Amino acid sequence: MFTGWTGLAIAVFFEVAATTALRLANGIDKPLWLITACIGYFICFTIISFVFKTLPLGIVYAVWAGGGLAIMTIVSQWIFNETLDLRQIGCIALILIGVIGLNLISPA
Repeated sequence: MFTGWTGLAIAVFFEVAATTALRLANGIDKPLWLITACIGYFICFTIISFVFKTLPLGIVYAVWAGGGLAIMTIVSQWIFNETLDLRQIGCIALILIGVIGLNLISPA
């Protein structure tokens, strides 16, 4: 089903979509967005459970969290007009460098 890097990319997509929907839910003021977020997280975690069959836990979690962070940062600037200062961008870059480094040194 959803395994390997393709499954991980799809899981990151659903995690970002769910997090965006959760922000749009504004707590519980907009229940349709809240339900959308719950469905997105359910799909994300289901796919991640299949990805764990083929990729190491540490790598999956690092890529999922780091990739989600980077994409969510772009989405939050684009949709919610949030801003980042140079220090925050630098820290996010360090996280991404760590994720890439883990992938490069991990066994296939």
